[in-house]
Amino acid sequence: MKAPSDWSISLKIALVFIAMLTALSGFTMLYFLYELGQYREASGVELRIRLMAEAKDRQRQAVGQAYDVIKYFYDVSQDDAALKKRAHDHLKAVVDAVVGQAKAYYDAHKDTMSREEIEAQIKAMVRQARFDGDNYIWINDLTPRMVMHPTQPALEGQDISGYRDPKGTALFMEMVKAAKDKGQGMVAYMWDKPGAKNDPKPKVSYVRLVPELGWILGSGAWVEDETARLQTEAKAQLSKMRLPDGNYFFLYDNTRPIPRVVMHPIRPDFDGKVLDSTQFDKATSMSPGAQAAPVPYPGGKTNIATAMADAVAATGEGYVAYSWPKPQTGGGETSEAYPKLSYVKLFKPWNWIVGMGDYVDGIDREVATQAAQLDQAVRAIVIKLVIFSAIFLVGMAVLCLVLVRRLLNRPISAIVSYADKVAGGDLAAAPASGLTAEMASLAASISAMVDHLKTELEFAKGILNSVTLPCVVAAPDGKITLVNRWLAHFLGEKKEPEAYVGRHMNDVFASHAIVSQVLGDVMSRREIMTNVEYDGRYAWGERFFIKIDAAPISDGAGHMLGVFAMLATLTKVRLQQEALAEQNRLIAAAANTAEGISAKVADNARDLAQRIDRTNEGVSYQRQRSIETATAMEEMNASVLEVAQNAGLAAGSADEAKEKARQGSDMVRQVVAAIEDVRAMAETLRGDMGELDKTAENIGRVLEVISDIADQTNLLALN
Repeated sequence: MKAPSDWSISLKIALVFIAMLTALSGFTMLYFLYELGQYREASGVELRIRLMAEAKDRQRQAVGQAYDVIKYFYDVSQDDAALKKRAHDHLKAVVDAVVGQAKAYYDAHKDTMSREEIEAQIKAMVRQARFDGDNYIWINDLTPRMVMHPTQPALEGQDISGYRDPKGTALFMEMVKAAKDKGQGMVAYMWDKPGAKNDPKPKVSYVRLVPELGWILGSGAWVEDETARLQTEAKAQLSKMRLPDGNYFFLYDNTRPIPRVVMHPIRPDFDGKVLDSTQFDKATSMSPGAQAAPVPYPGGKTNIATAMADAVAATGEGYVAYSWPKPQTGGGETSEAYPKLSYVKLFKPWNWIVGMGDYVDGIDREVATQAAQLDQAVRAIVIKLVIFSAIFLVGMAVLCLVLVRRLLNRPISAIVSYADKVAGGDLAAAPASGLTAEMASLAASISAMVDHLKTELEFAKGILNSVTLPCVVAAPDGKITLVNRWLAHFLGEKKEPEAYVGRHMNDVFASHAIVSQVLGDVMSRREIMTNVEYDGRYAWGERFFIKIDAAPISDGAGHMLGVFAMLATLTKVRLQQEALAEQNRLIAAAANTAEGISAKVADNARDLAQRIDRTNEGVSYQRQRSIETATAMEEMNASVLEVAQNAGLAAGSADEAKEKARQGSDMVRQVVAAIEDVRAMAETLRGDMGELDKTAENIGRVLEVISDIADQTNLLALN
């Protein structure tokens, strides 16, 4: 008999399921009976919360619509073009009406009154015209000259063609241009409001030409007044809005300590007032947000408007709970106050609080009614549930035993068999057919995993084989797992890379022990080793030089998976380095010999130059002595002539002496010329020796360049 731990998973699941189902059924019945009483009490609370939430949602949706109406008017107030268009349309209606009256008066009296009288009457009529409070209409002609201005009579009769607003707009010239071109038009500019001089505000004016009088009637509106008009329109729109049950919306501002009523549709007497009387201290709690829990007020009550401001202070929306009398059908209110809930939302640009309220006493009545119905339904359900649970438990126990054994044993066995084949290295294995649901998904996932492993393995092999350097991967146990064809060529055994897979690295690299030593060192140290040089010979006897780089391979958890090594050949580089080193040695020796010869030539040249200098000095001295001798011979010749003159008796002897003296003088001159030739030759020789010295120095510099080239060649060879 098998121990429980050896039972099949399907049997275990079936037994566990049956046990759980039995326990669950029994526990459910007991717990249901226990919770029934609790449920009766909690259901009423939950129902009330749900109904209250539904009421809140309805309020939020309704107030959201009112909020959108306000936002629409606000958006229009922020649209400059729209504001000007509204102002234009409004002003056009007013000015056109006044122009119509002026034309009618002119047509009625042009034949019975003088032009001056007609103009005076029309000016008086227009001067008194007012609309929108204190707004007015002025008259100017086409000059332009101010004909009539009701608020600035000092301008009347003045030439206003050069009048410009602070932005440089020649507004009256623009009005004349619009009136001449189209008979009417709109002009935007800056102008002081009545009672606020030297404080111009943006204004738009509509002007219309009265051809019969040559006058332009115009009126303007300040843009900021359009915003106030839009607020008034928004309040009027909200005051007319009603929900299907007749409910309405109200507006408060957000001032403190007690907000002011902006608009109350059924109590217009509240508009603009601060409701600070104690009769309005009826708020019991407020929720600072749509989903926030109610916060009761200390003391139980506070002002309703203040509570609304508190509710929107944090998030811009909230709820306020208070009590309020109900309106009666025939008018008036009930003497009794009923619970009421209001949702309020802050429209921040205008600082308005918009809201609506609902009486919630009907929720309690609905909760009581539904609670009674629930009690009756629960009793019927309990009876049916007991009967059904017993039948269901027996049926499910039998069905579970049959289905679990049939539907789990066979698929699980097939999956286990497939997984065993994959674990054994048979990546070509395929799962059994006929699997469904989760088992089919599991088999597909395993197949996808195997395909992914096969793809990654083939990809790794492809990368390894595409590397043009010998590469090898060894497992932690020292067995080779991957080898590329370049490593197989390096080993020289004429085998395919697959022949080395599974062999121990010491066996594969028996002839190159340093490779297996580096792999072992990387495994033991778990660190990268680079630039390990190896001078060896191939199997066919050829000498090689290689550099070994190896690195450990680890998984994401840091577990050692193996070692990867790459062998980079340095043979050509090393042989070139040796050849270059020999050439550099010969060049250096030749350079040293040439430097010695150059030094000797330079020394001999300097010695010869010194001797020539001394010879030149001797020649100069000899020349000086020859000049002195010639001078003495000249003096002796003069003496001989004098002796010849004074001693006529010795004439023959004197002539002979004179001739000899002349011959001596010629000889001295020849000596001097010869000395000059020797000196010139010495100078030439000295120059030639200087050139020889420069040539020797150039030879030395060439030898130095050759030596530098040899040194740089050594560095390049080493690199």
